[in-house]
Amino acid sequence: MIDKENEIFTRVKEQIVAQYPDAVVDSSYQSVPSGFPHVSLYQNDAFTPDNMLDSAYLPKYVSIGFTAQVYSNKTKGKKQECKKIMGIIADTMARMNFRMIMLTPVPNLNDSSIYRLSAQFEGMADADGFYGR
Repeated sequence: MIDKENEIFTRVKEQIVAQYPDAVVDSSYQSVPSGFPHVSLYQNDAFTPDNMLDSAYLPKYVSIGFTAQVYSNKTKGKKQECKKIMGIIADTMARMNFRMIMLTPVPNLNDSSIYRLSAQFEGMADADGFYGR
C-alpha cells in the first residue's frame, strides 16, 4: 500500500506554521476548533486506478484526495485570514502536483461568528513522489 498522508500533512503544516505560528493544524476533521486560526487537513480518499496496477496486480500509483478546512474567529479580517491560509495550502499542494477541485465557504453551524473555508485537492503519487493528473 502506498501511503503518503503523513508526508503531505507534514509538508503543508510546516508551511502554515512558518507564517502563522499560533495556528492549530490537525490531521482530522474537528467540529469544534480548539484554537484559532484552525486548519483541519485530512486525506478523504485514496485508491489505485485499475490501469495503474503492475503485472502482479500491485499498486504502482495511488490517486489521493485531501480536504482542507480553515477557520478564523477574528472580529475583523477573518475571511481574509482564511483566504491567506488557504493560499498557503493551495500553493504547497500545487508544488506536490495536486490540483484544487473545490473551494467554497461553509456556514459554521456551531458558531456563526467563525468564518470557515473548505477546499478539496486531488493528485497522484507513487512510493517516490507526486505526479500531475
